Amino acid sequence: MNYIGEHLWAAELGRGLTAFSFAFALLSAVAYYQKGAQWKTLGRLAFRLHATALFGLIGTLFFIMANHYFEFDYVWKHTSLDLAPRYLFSAFWEGQEGSFLLWMFWNAILGWILTYSAKSFEGPVVGVFAAVQAFLVSMILGVYIGDLHIGYSPFILVRELSENVGLPWTQFADYLTRFPNFA
Repeated sequence: MNYIGEHLWAAELGRGLTAFSFAFALLSAVAYYQKGAQWKTLGRLAFRLHATALFGLIGTLFFIMANHYFEFDYVWKHTSLDLAPRYLFSAFWEGQEGSFLLWMFWNAILGWILTYSAKSFEGPVVGVFAAVQAFLVSMILGVYIGDLHIGYSPFILVRELSENVGLPWTQFADYLTRFPNFA
C-alpha cells in the first residue's frame, strides 16, 4: 500500500546511512587491527566514510524533527508543534537513540582528528574508536534476527511499531491527513 503524505524517502535514507555507518565502522575496526600500511589506509578511509554516513544520518534526523514529520516514532515522542525552535536541538538527544547519536558524533569528530594526528598510535587508538562506534551504531540499527531485537531505529514509522501493526488506522492510505494528531 502506498501511504499518502509519508516521507518514506527520509526513513530509507536514515536506515541506509545507519547501515553504511555500521558497516564502515566494523571495517575500520578490523582494518586497523591488521598489519601493514594498506590496512591502515583502508581503516582510515573506512572510518572517515563511517563518520560521513553518521553526519548524514544525524542531519536526516534533524531534518525530520525540524519539519515535524510525525509519522516517525522518534519525532512523535520527542517533538511537538508547540516546541520552540530553539529547543529542537535538545529534543534531538532527549531519547536514547539521540543520546547514542550525540556520543557517536563526538567520537567521530575526535576519531577523525586522530586519523590525522595520532601518528604511530593511530592503529590501536582509532581501531578502538571504530569498534566503540560499531557498538554504538548497533544500538540504533533496529533490526530483528529471529526473535532478537538489535537496537531501536530513530527512523521507524509509527505504523511500523509492533503495537500498531494491524490496527485499523494503519489500513488507511491517507492516515496522515485523516487523523489530526499526525498533522
